[in-house]
Amino acid sequence: MKASDLKVLIVDDDSSSRNLLRQVLAKFSIEDISEADDGISAIELIDNFHGDEKAFDLILCDYMMANMDGQNFFDWVMRSQKCSSTQFIMVSSFDESSHIEAMGNSGITNYILKPLDPQVVWSKVSLVCGLE
Repeated sequence: MKASDLKVLIVDDDSSSRNLLRQVLAKFSIEDISEADDGISAIELIDNFHGDEKAFDLILCDYMMANMDGQNFFDWVMRSQKCSSTQFIMVSSFDESSHIEAMGNSGITNYILKPLDPQVVWSKVSLVCGLE
């Protein structure tokens, strides 16, 4: 898959983090980017896709958010038919090994630590999405 073909959803309650992620993705020709400021808003976006239409190729989601945190949103994504082939990367400022282990135990295998480093973000997106 080419980067320019990706449909991406950024879910983060911090607008500056969303903007930074958007800028990094745009730098590598990803233009189809949607944003939500929490898990509930993201679910509404995904639910607006019709039938079996794939909602997004990739979701980048913050772990700590109001209303619905990243873990609960991830659990919802894993049950959603519209996200059955969607890749998911958790973004977190928690770097303790116990937190990383807990994410892994819950099925979250791809994550990026804050503060965001554009090269790390791009490397993880490329790897997870199998970009050319």
